[in-house]
Amino acid sequence: MKIHHNISLKEYNTFGIDVNARELIEVSGLEDIEKIAGEISADEKVLFLGEGSNILFTKNFDGLAIKSTDTSVDIKEEKEESVLISAGAGLNWDAFVEYTLNNNWFGLENLSLIPGAIGSSPVQNIGAYGVEACDFIEEVFYYDFSEKKAGSLFRKDCNFGYRNSIFKIKRSLFIYKVNFRLTKSLKINTQYAALSKHIKNKGINNPDPHQVRQAVIEIRESKLPDHKVTGNAGSFFKNPVIPRSEFEDLQKKHPGIPYYDSGDDLIKIPAGWLIEQAGWKGIMKGNAGVHKDQALVLINAGGAKGSEIASLAEEIRLDINKNFGIELYPEVNIL
Repeated sequence: MKIHHNISLKEYNTFGIDVNARELIEVSGLEDIEKIAGEISADEKVLFLGEGSNILFTKNFDGLAIKSTDTSVDIKEEKEESVLISAGAGLNWDAFVEYTLNNNWFGLENLSLIPGAIGSSPVQNIGAYGVEACDFIEEVFYYDFSEKKAGSLFRKDCNFGYRNSIFKIKRSLFIYKVNFRLTKSLKINTQYAALSKHIKNKGINNPDPHQVRQAVIEIRESKLPDHKVTGNAGSFFKNPVIPRSEFEDLQKKHPGIPYYDSGDDLIKIPAGWLIEQAGWKGIMKGNAGVHKDQALVLINAGGAKGSEIASLAEEIRLDINKNFGIELYPEVNIL
């Protein structure tokens, strides 16, 4: 366990916002977590940090931030067709994806290069190119700071939804390990149009999971800025999901609007398309702005305050609602 006092969080968030936390504690496992929980007061402000890839700080954090440093990977069970792997919450997500593919355990390749740590993957139910983390999560291990006890939840009890889960709603649950069930069979998912097109353009007719991973990496690197160069948190807004009847009315006004069928008479619309159509792509407000190549990404061009980025996001939200009658919700947690 490592304790930091009055520490800058600039290196702990991918927006690169320079704010301080009163205290940051790095924990290596459940024993450390239980020790901390036994010492803090019931009214203590507590923040769970992964790699800070889904958070926007608008002010100093006057409380205790907790970050896992557990990067362990253990095989819990191996069968002829599948493997059950337990990963520590502090392990980098993409490093885990690469590790699984190098061992010929498949399923996570579509989720390549998503920033963040293992512990964050169930919270947001991260997803990309037709795949979500919940498709492969079997069990999530947590410590509940409100009830002062450890527990676990199987997939069916995690209330997974689009960029949502019980862990996003019940903020007292600190995830310290996640179990994933992966397959050994060469089953791939290239149904997502952009992914399928990219693979075909490379002249690959029957891609394997390794080629799918490489294609996903190439697409993401071509569309999304590197947070080490330009501060960002990836997609800032969720793609809105609306009833089919509302979409049909919208489609009459905007015949070229892209969409995806989400089932249950619901339609998902790319938020980036809405933002670009409204003229926000590439717009800068001081050092905060909308990325020139991907309208869904808000950036810190250098020295921006979190409050400036939050204000820009609010302007965009109001403008999209005015122009399209659609409410955008942030995917990023604003503090």
